[in-house]
Amino acid sequence: MLKGVGIIICIATDDHSRYAIGRLYTLNLPVTAAHMPHKSVLSFFKEHDTPAIALLSDNGQEFCGYPVRPP
Repeated sequence: MLKGVGIIICIATDDHSRYAIGRLYTLNLPVTAAHMPHKSVLSFFKEHDTPAIALLSDNGQEFCGYPVRPP
């Protein structure tokens, strides 16, 4: 998160092609963490008839099912 701005940057990189997809969010909630792979990453690969075999995350707090509170 950019300090003082309130914007969360989600970035996904394809390890094989080095193609990167990024999105900006204003909320750091579990729903925004799930939105990125489903609406951006998987839909991109589906458009190009390429299977996504695995999706890895940093296992951050936003993937644990509760809102992240700023420090």
